[in-house]
Amino acid sequence: MTTDSTPESISISVQQPAVQALAHLIAEHPTLPGAYITVHDLHELYPGRLDLQFMRAWEFETWREALNIPASDVSLAFSSTNSWIAARTTIADVTVEISGFGIHLTLADVTAPRENTEDAA
Repeated sequence: MTTDSTPESISISVQQPAVQALAHLIAEHPTLPGAYITVHDLHELYPGRLDLQFMRAWEFETWREALNIPASDVSLAFSSTNSWIAARTTIADVTVEISGFGIHLTLADVTAPRENTEDAA
């Protein structure tokens, strides 16, 4: 007697909304820079996520503007070896995250005080 303890696989069809969002972006913005594209789905209950990664800041900015993401919604992240910017929006109920790498920061840039632009509740 054998028992299969492998977790149940999720059907690829649950990723369809994210793929359709990608197709929509391509149709709406055919001349924008290409990206490293990842389609995520964590579970059937989640609608999926689409990530577009860019190696140059200007590519990120071009997409940010095309997707009408406010500059104030861009976050900065960094590690000891890399830094990047990221922003999110929603297209057809799918979270779309764009990120831009190749952002060269000095230690002074990273440790500089940042203005909090969020409104106090």
